[in-house]
Amino acid sequence: MTDGERWTRAVLADLRAARYTPRAWHAFLAASFARARATAAGRRAERRQVAVLALAGAAAWGATAATGHLVLAAAGLAWWGLLVVMLDWHLGMLERPDGSRVPRLGAANVLAALRAGSVPLLPALDRTGLAAALVALGITDIVDGPLARRRGEVTRLGAWLDGTADTLVMGVAGVSAAALGALPAGVAAAV
Repeated sequence: MTDGERWTRAVLADLRAARYTPRAWHAFLAASFARARATAAGRRAERRQVAVLALAGAAAWGATAATGHLVLAAAGLAWWGLLVVMLDWHLGMLERPDGSRVPRLGAANVLAALRAGSVPLLPALDRTGLAAALVALGITDIVDGPLARRRGEVTRLGAWLDGTADTLVMGVAGVSAAALGALPAGVAAAV
């Protein structure tokens, strides 16, 4: 078990022991933010990578606004902002399963972040666009695991981010496909 996993278990045990009271949640969140700040202070290069990724995503959603899709661009930019904050907050998870530090965000994590960042776009697509997006996103999902293994960048962050991105993409794609009549509502609900 890594230091981060031990710390997480301890603060979650405190939260449970305090019966999830508002005061306990405040203490939990304060401890989490303090740990995230301390971790980020020691990971300046990784924070710069997150900042570059943030700017790239903001530029992409800005380009969406330039095409006249202002509501979509605003939703996408807000979503991207939350994703970047969560990514920055979880830099401590840039460690291998044995707890050793990985000194960069890594291409596989960037692919998973981009996959998660595409979620607001999916409901705005027609059938063909949704199908094409799912193929492209599926390819990134197929590639990111082997890429992380080949580059020695298998991290706890990557496992969490990959699973989260897949869940978000599949859920929103299922609902979007059902709304387009391309998927029965029951199947979308099962997804």
